[in-house]
Amino acid sequence: MLGTADAKYDQAWLDWQYEIGLRHNRLKKNKTDGAHGPAQVDFRNLPALTIPITTTRKPFLAKKGASAADVEKMRAAWVKVVLLQAILWSHPYVKDGEF
Repeated sequence: MLGTADAKYDQAWLDWQYEIGLRHNRLKKNKTDGAHGPAQVDFRNLPALTIPITTTRKPFLAKKGASAADVEKMRAAWVKVVLLQAILWSHPYVKDGEF
């Protein structure tokens, strides 16, 4: 979450999003860090992950006393970046030329 909130959205950030996708796909899953988990995170779990990450954020955003309008703007921005990340992470699951 901190990496998402602090992101610079530059080429390095895009490269890291691609790497995250690879590390959840059988292409690199468990290989980079020597972990012992499932061979792959199934694609269906990537879009499903966006729901709990985006719907539970609003109370945290409101905690510091921002106005309801500002909280809604922050929540909307958060939803957009989480969806963007899920889209980028899905790249290794799609055949070349179809992404």
